This record gives sequence, C-alpha cells and structure tokens, in this order.
Amino acid sequence: AVLWSFTSIFFSRASTALGSVKVNRLRLAFAVILLMLIHLFLRGSLLPLDATPQRWLWMGLSGLVGLVFGDACLLQCYVLIGPRLGTLMLSTAPVISTVLAWAFLGERLSAGELLGILITVLGVGVVVLDRGSRQAQQPPKVYALGLLFGLGGALGQAGGLILAKVGLEGGYPSISGVAMRMVIAAGFMWLLALLGRQVRATVNAGREDRRALRFILLGAIFG
Repeated sequence: AVLWSFTSIFFSRASTALGSVKVNRLRLAFAVILLMLIHLFLRGSLLPLDATPQRWLWMGLSGLVGLVFGDACLLQCYVLIGPRLGTLMLSTAPVISTVLAWAFLGERLSAGELLGILITVLGVGVVVLDRGSRQAQQPPKVYALGLLFGLGGALGQAGGLILAKVGLEGGYPSISGVAMRMVIAAGFMWLLALLGRQVRATVNAGREDRRALRFILLGAIFG
C-alpha cells in the first residue's frame, strides 16, 4: 500500500505531462526490463520458459485485464481527478475481487466480510459525494468520467488478480507469474503502438521530457 501510494503520485505527474497511454507503454517497458533482471537473479533465467502454455494463458489474460485495461483506466483517472481520488477508487478493488472470487471461484463470504464491503463502499461514497474538495469542483462531466475511469481501474485490477490466482495455482513462484503477465501486457501495448504508428512518438515523448521519464521509471520501480 505504501509503494502504491508513491506510484500513484509518480504516474499522475507523468500522465499529466505525456498522456496516460504513452506512460502506460513506457512504464511497462521499464517494468519488463527490471523484472527480467530480477527473474534472472532469483530463478536463473530471464523468463519462466518452463511454464506450461496453460499457465502462460492465464497469466497473459491477467496482464491484459489488469495492466492494459485496468491501468489504462487508472492512469486516465489520475489525469482527470488526481491521485488522491484515483487511489481512493482503487481501494474498491479488494471489494470487487471478493465478489468475483465468490461468483467464479466459489469462495464464501462471512458476515464480517460483507460488513467490510458495506463500510468500504459507504466510505468511498462519502468522499466522492463531497463537493467541497478541489477535484470535485471540476465540471461535473469531467468529474464523473474520472470516477468511471477509477472504477474501471479497480475492476481491471480485481479481474487481473482473480485470473492471476488461477495462473499461480500449485504454488507457482509469484515473481515468475508477475514477469509473465508483464511481458504479455507490454508486448500487447507495443504491438498496438506499432500498428498505430505510435512507437516513435512514444519514445520521442520520453526523450523530450526527461522529468516525466524519471517519474515513469520511479513508478515502474515502486510499482
């Protein structure tokens, strides 16, 4: 939670300067390089090439849902309403994860967990409906769109976590799982950039704004 708090600030600064899509591409590229080096140090190879195709499928889907869709929404949320409310909206991810685990994995909810869900939703609602904050004083359409992007980010992260849980079954090393989902997500994002002829524009944007690039690198390390 502490690391994600710093990450939200770094990515918010960078996304405001470069745009959320470029930031997502660049931070995934940095994260892949870092994770491959960590995996080489801990597991003896750059990538978990011994993983089964089925495991790659689940972790790849987790990366697409959580890191491509979810984080794209979250970064745009930071741009529209800032990291404070963006992080607040992200706090609903455990609630969504719990509901998805109950629906698809057969996990049971206790009375205490249901009460926790209710308290979390009410708490987020109180803050979101507080029109006295600086972010809430933005045009209503911008504010509502920012909240929707934040909810999309939470939904993406929750779905990614559920898919990752399936992919990590059997005690599979988590660092390998993280590397797999990050590689798939980065590959997909940069493939879209290639098809859309946005690779050079993305790289040049990072070169021209070194301050934003430093924020992206810090966000990738912390995240």
